[in-house]
Amino acid sequence: MAMEGNNSKLHSFKDVIESLRKRNSASNDWAKRTLAQAGRPILNLLVKEAGDRSKSATHRVRILKVIEQIGFPSSFRARGEIYVMTYDAPPSVRNAAARLIRDLVYDVKDDLSEKSLETDNEPSITVTVE
Repeated sequence: MAMEGNNSKLHSFKDVIESLRKRNSASNDWAKRTLAQAGRPILNLLVKEAGDRSKSATHRVRILKVIEQIGFPSSFRARGEIYVMTYDAPPSVRNAAARLIRDLVYDVKDDLSEKSLETDNEPSITVTVE
């Protein structure tokens, strides 16, 4: 899969992922933007990359942040892999996966704010048993 970079040069998915592995913030930022621009068609590949335990925890967290930018995957397999990452050994991966699930799956900020969860304002119901 080829992706267009900032200088209109085509890069392979592998090249962009490699740029995300580097300890160079400019390279990381470019890779994150390029992957996010590619969008939903690459979500399953990104989930697979994030779930690869042979990769560093830092790299996997960067991938999970890109997934968060794009949106939660619709495939059950990809969702399952993200849920499995919440039990991963590195705490940073666990936390990033949990944040992804919380923010993208349970995104009810507008509908269920903390104030709407308060029980003080709820009407009381009285049940009489005869």
